[in-house]
Amino acid sequence: MRDLFVVVSGAPGSGKSTLARALAPRLELPLIEKDVIKEALADELGAPDVGASRRLGAATMRIMLGLARVNRGAVLESTWIPSLARRELASLTSPVVEVLCDVPVEVAMKRYCERAGIRHPVHFDQQRLDRGDFVNRSEPVDGGWPVLRVDTTGEVNVDALVREIDAVA
Repeated sequence: MRDLFVVVSGAPGSGKSTLARALAPRLELPLIEKDVIKEALADELGAPDVGASRRLGAATMRIMLGLARVNRGAVLESTWIPSLARRELASLTSPVVEVLCDVPVEVAMKRYCERAGIRHPVHFDQQRLDRGDFVNRSEPVDGGWPVLRVDTTGEVNVDALVREIDAVA
């Protein structure tokens, strides 16, 4: 396994999961996805309301970062809150490269609405549509590591992106 963390960031609906799932095998890194963990926790513990969903989200971030700390590398995919994640990600022992999925806010919101009835109910997608969340999460975590902005409005050339990651890592 490589000594590298690739942080995939961006607004909800920006294409993070799709890109992270394509990147991980090409980079020969394990993939740690926030939603996979959060949905498993919700299945076991329940999340009857938005408040419970947010608490599970916070627990999920602790789990993700804990898993990262005991590994030398991984692709870490989440809708990061920079002020909360920056210090934790900066403390990882291997180099970090951030891949920011960059789409216009309107595109991200449209995608989010289109998938709202399909995703796990723990996300409360129908109740959490706030334009401010999309704008705030469209910025990189930016902890002093390289940030690669990738236009995810259309298809991404993953092989070219892997070369870019390798060049800056």
